[in-house]
Amino acid sequence: YLRKSGARVVLLPHLADTHPTHRAVLLTALTAMYHLLQAREMAAASTPQAEDVPPAEFQLFMYEGPWSLFPPGTYNTVSSPSPASFQAKLRAVRKHSSQTDRTPYDKATDSLAVLRAALVPEQDLAGYGEQPPKLGSQVELFLHIHVSSSNQMNELIKWFSSRHLPPRQEL
Repeated sequence: YLRKSGARVVLLPHLADTHPTHRAVLLTALTAMYHLLQAREMAAASTPQAEDVPPAEFQLFMYEGPWSLFPPGTYNTVSSPSPASFQAKLRAVRKHSSQTDRTPYDKATDSLAVLRAALVPEQDLAGYGEQPPKLGSQVELFLHIHVSSSNQMNELIKWFSSRHLPPRQEL
């Protein structure tokens, strides 16, 4: 899909996401992008005018969620989507029963965005006690990583793969 679509901007779960399916998706996507970057580098080294060469770089935007909240200072992009855009996101979440049957992730998504809108402007953008910038009623945080070589992507994969999660403790 990445090769066919030519996608260069990719939304992914955060590197610290603990959900097993999210971790598998993240590793699969990073590995696919690694192979595309490697193929691009090989094609560029042999025939710089190759027409069927995959993208030379990727802009990764890793999002937080209930499984991986960003501690202060661990994200570098703040987005304040329009109310219409955010409502469209919530409608999309609600279309998947896995996101609402057991746990109301639609409400968690909205609550987290409202919490971020209340706290991030002063805590992280202006500083405590300073006048915060005006953002919308919902704010989302991302870790943006620009990757332009297979070596960079390989380092990201190695870092992610070396982070083993602790065993889950019973309550």
